Order: sequence, then C-alpha cells, then structure tokens
Amino acid sequence: MNDKQNKNAMKELASQLRCPSGHQAEAIADNMSVSNHTMIEETIQALTLEDKSIVLEIGFGNGQHISQILDVSSSIKYHGVEISEAMLNLAISNNQAAVNTHQAFFKKVEGNGLLPFSDNHFTHIFSVNTLYFWPDIEFSLREIHRTLQEEGQLVLTFVEKEFGTKLPFTQHGFSLYTDDELAEHLHEIGFEGIQSMTYTDDTISKDGTPVKRTFLIVHAVKG
Repeated sequence: MNDKQNKNAMKELASQLRCPSGHQAEAIADNMSVSNHTMIEETIQALTLEDKSIVLEIGFGNGQHISQILDVSSSIKYHGVEISEAMLNLAISNNQAAVNTHQAFFKKVEGNGLLPFSDNHFTHIFSVNTLYFWPDIEFSLREIHRTLQEEGQLVLTFVEKEFGTKLPFTQHGFSLYTDDELAEHLHEIGFEGIQSMTYTDDTISKDGTPVKRTFLIVHAVKG
C-alpha cells in the first residue's frame, strides 16, 4: 500500500470510528467492543451506580456492555444516544429484552451535541471514546450539565493526548485532549470535584496493531 492509499485507508477508518455505517459497521462495532473492553469496564466501575439511577450514555456502539449496567439493579433506567443508524439497530437487537421491559431506551441524534432530554433528568452521564468527535466541546458539556441532576455524575473516558497523536487514524477529524484541558472546560461550565485517573492496557488498535494504550477517566459532579 502506497502513502496515498494508506492515508485514504486511515481517513476511512477515522470516519467509520466516528459513525459506523454500511457493510463494515458490524465488524467495526465488534472491533470497538473488544478493543475498548477495559475502558468500558473501568468506566462502569467509576459511575458508582445505585438503585433507581437514571443513566445516559453518549455513543453506545453495539451496546453489548449495557447488560452490565442493568445488572447492578433492576430499578436502573438506561438511555443511550448515538449518531449511527447501524449502531442504533445493533444495540436495540442486543438489548431487546431490556427495551421490551422499558429499562433501556435508545435514540438516534444528529451529533451536534444537543441532547433531546429535559433539564435535570439524569443521575449519571458517561461516554467512552467519543469526545474526539464532538464538534463543539463547550456546547456538548453545557448540554450534559443541563440534563444532569444536581450532584449528578459525569464520567468521560478517552485516550491520553500524547498517545493519541501517535495513532495514524487520529490525524483525520479527531480532537484530542489532556485531562487538564478537559478539566478547564468542565470547571468553566460549573462542574465540581473534577478528578482524573490514568490507566494503561494492552489492546489491539483500531488499525489492527497491538498497542500499550494510555487512557484517562475524568469524573466530575454537577455543582
């Protein structure tokens, strides 16, 4: 593969990671589910879910992890928003029983950061590996702040900026952040108790190569 072909392949991969579509969608979703396994597990732990928690996930992929959230308590309500029609259909299929019992709800959104929910609705909001694609991080965080209840928890998980810049596909439409940069945005909007935790794991990168990845989990509370 020459340089131009490789660049085009990385651009296509970046586009699929943002919004899986077409015949590649299910394979991309499976790859993300596997490669993000540790990130998702640690994020769910960081949420400290309780009975009657009302949870929103931004960007749920194929939704194979959602049962772990619902297993915490039968009184938890899960809501998810996603820009990919293919992921919406997969997640509903993978969580049909919870959809049928009105414990899980899924919506397709435009991806501009607007959240189609009322003020002070959720006790917890989280997202894994999506903030790179938010077109306006300030607006997205304000929408999260608006829809969280007082003392509601936000957990954002993402690859560390220095590590992320070394990946070939992040040169195409990714906005990468340090924990300090994200904390500054959160503080300006009114979040409190901002904490950052650093993790490393061995995984397979989205382009198929083995990597030792550094990722961050940032936890904040609506003040």
